[in-house]
Amino acid sequence: MRRGASWVLALVPIVTLANCWVAQPVLAAAVPGSNCNLFPADNVWNTDISQLPVNTHSAAWLASSGAASGRLLHPDFGGPPYGMPYNVVDNSHPTSNPVFDYGDESDPGPYPTGPDIQIEGTPGDGGDDHGLIVNKDTCKLYEIYNDGRGDGTAGSGAIWNLNSNALRPAGWTSADAAGLPILPGLVRYDEVQAGAIKHAIRFTVQRTDTSYLWPARHQAGSASDPNLPPMGARFRLKSSYDISRASPQAQIILTAMQHYGMILADNGSNWYFQGTEDSRWSDSLLSELKGIPANQFEAVDESSLMVNPNSGQAAQPCGPNPPAASPSAPSSPTDFYFAEGFTGAGFEECLSLFMPATTGTAAIDYFTESGHLATQYVSLSAGQVARVDVAAAVGAGHQVSAQVALPGPGIAERKLSFDFGQWHGSTDLVGTSAPASQWDFAEGSTLSIFSQYLTLQNSNPSPVTVDLHYQTDMGAHPTKTTVLAPSSRTTIEVFKGDLNDNPNCSPSLGTCGIGPGVQGD
Repeated sequence: MRRGASWVLALVPIVTLANCWVAQPVLAAAVPGSNCNLFPADNVWNTDISQLPVNTHSAAWLASSGAASGRLLHPDFGGPPYGMPYNVVDNSHPTSNPVFDYGDESDPGPYPTGPDIQIEGTPGDGGDDHGLIVNKDTCKLYEIYNDGRGDGTAGSGAIWNLNSNALRPAGWTSADAAGLPILPGLVRYDEVQAGAIKHAIRFTVQRTDTSYLWPARHQAGSASDPNLPPMGARFRLKSSYDISRASPQAQIILTAMQHYGMILADNGSNWYFQGTEDSRWSDSLLSELKGIPANQFEAVDESSLMVNPNSGQAAQPCGPNPPAASPSAPSSPTDFYFAEGFTGAGFEECLSLFMPATTGTAAIDYFTESGHLATQYVSLSAGQVARVDVAAAVGAGHQVSAQVALPGPGIAERKLSFDFGQWHGSTDLVGTSAPASQWDFAEGSTLSIFSQYLTLQNSNPSPVTVDLHYQTDMGAHPTKTTVLAPSSRTTIEVFKGDLNDNPNCSPSLGTCGIGPGVQGD
């Protein structure tokens, strides 16, 4: 077990409803020919959904789309003219302002247009004629529906800032019936060639409900029927489906379907999923993908990922704990301390560990009021985030502190979420990089409905005496003293009521706080 010097103190507000900063997961591959990523890494398109619960409507939605009767997947892409081409331009490209059929739900231009812009299919063939354009100078994505008329008109248009999680206004279509972008959901050959697809995949079914689910913004349903999937419904390939016998390229696509799933984005043939138009797609790969049974998918409930209904930002789940053996002594460890933590009912605590350039094994020591609880080892790969579910590591019902030792330069972050019906939220912070003997907190309140707590962590092998000095608008209050046991943690309430009314008050331990109705620490 690794121990530091001195002690760590953390202020714990009882309710915080904001995510302050999130350690970014691995980004999906940038659009070739640009440095533009398809939305931030914490966007819902780029979020792993392999651990989410199954949607209660899953069986009905599968049945309505033919999955239960033997429907197979169909890759709706290949060499020209199959699939969707995309275009990369810069600020010098000519623009125009198309007149849209759905002008009240289209973003005003100008849009990069011209005879050099490739569109889907053959103009005039009755297809959707999607035009997908990325401006590499601004990292904006322009998508046009029915772009093949050649007369300055089109069906609809949508513009996205690829560095933003913003969604379209509720009720607005896009170049897709779901009001979603198209390009982020396409299977691209460059991703398969690179060995990983880190985003969800766009697909269609014939009949949908007259509703939509976040992150979709629009519906084009044929009936109000809960047995029909709504736009935005997300499905994943079951983890039990054996992909080991698939070809290496097919395994890359099927792995993405297991981890990132597929998002229902438009009406069309059942279980057609979309990719880019690219002459490099092989007939053997496409034929192999046509043999995947749709009944091996399940709908997931991704409502827990929603941070804001008008944002595509997704709360990042912990996922399974990556196992590792005990490491050898690191040459230059980086420590992070988290005094606050809880694995009780209604709470989820997640540690995110990241090292940009070092591969190795991190050690996490957990502490409770009784002392050292456990040590966990986590394998880290350079440039990849590892998420640790604290409850899975130490068990449920613990007030727990953590000390993280990375085997090299990096960062450790802790997210603590809670959900009690209408009350839900989270705190998110980066660990303290070193213990200290003095901590100052300017903010604090025991007024009205506020509850204020201090969490203290002692990482020393010997007891530590802690003096708590409180200052308010009325001046200093008597100092409280408590003793921290070796390698342990404790929580102290800055008491907001009368001493005799608090059954948990212990003057000998200094846990009675500073009295009711006081602001300041």
